[in-house]
Parts: sequence; C-alpha cells; structure tokens
Amino acid sequence: MQQPGFTSTPITKTLLTLLLTLSLLLSLTTTKPLLHLQLHPHLFPQHQFHRLLTFQLTYTNSGELFFGILLLYHLRLLERAFGSRKFLSSVLLLWAATSAVIPVLLVATGGRWNYVPAGPTPVLWGLLVAYREVVPAVYTFGVRIGEGEVGVSDKVWVYVVAGQLAAGQGVG
Repeated sequence: MQQPGFTSTPITKTLLTLLLTLSLLLSLTTTKPLLHLQLHPHLFPQHQFHRLLTFQLTYTNSGELFFGILLLYHLRLLERAFGSRKFLSSVLLLWAATSAVIPVLLVATGGRWNYVPAGPTPVLWGLLVAYREVVPAVYTFGVRIGEGEVGVSDKVWVYVVAGQLAAGQGVG
C-alpha cells in the first residue's frame, strides 16, 4: 500500500519548500529577471556567469511553479524507491549535468536559441525518465481511438503534468 503525503521523503519535502520559498522571495524582491539564461546580452557581453549556476533554482511565474511542484510531488515515489541519499545524488548530478550541457547546446546552435527560462524543468524531466523505469503502474485502462483501443497506465497523468510544464515555458 502506498504511503500518504511526504512520509519517508525528506529530500522531496525540502526541495518543494525551497522552490516555494525562493519563488516567493523572487516575487517580493523583484529579482525574477536575474534568473533566466540568455547568451546575448547576459553571458557574453555582460559576463553574468552566475546565471549558469542559478537558472535552475526556481520558477519565475506561478503557473510554472504550480506544475513544477505538482510534478515533484509525484516524483516523491522515486525517492521512496531509491532512498533519500540516492535520490539527492541523482538530483545533484542532473543539476550539474544540465547546468553544463544546456549552455554548450545554446552556443552550438550558433545563437539560434538564445534563451532558456528559469526553473528546474531539466532536472525534473531527468527524474521523470527514472520514474518511468522504476515506479510500477498501479492500474491500466483502455482509451478508444477510432476502431481500436490503446492501453494507458495511471502514470499518464504525471506525463500530462510534465507536458504542461514544458509547453508553458517554451523555447527561446
């Protein structure tokens, strides 16, 4: 039987609290424009390299924050499956990897993509891959499409939330 709420998930609870607190502080201090990652003019002409480490700290609007928190809440099952130490290691590794890879990809596109919105969406999507593999489906149901029927598991709702989070941010 599944445990309710944040039972046995201290890392997820801490990450949710940090996301909410940082988002509130950004709103109160009007420092939201300092978090997104943009090659020109912020990184190269102005040398604001702190953005490479801070663009994944928190979301800058309430819609993204809501869907990000909802997705992280569902990913608490991954922390229960992995254990807190392995889950934290996975989060930190994904944060470091995406903080290094995303700017390289922006430079590799030759300025075609210049903007990455703030938020830990790359980390959450990385955890979503592990969620797909580790967390078993509880039930499946059929969806009728034309003449046929497609089997869908209960995890589809987590993917819908992740899709909404990705669609809300867009690509610069």
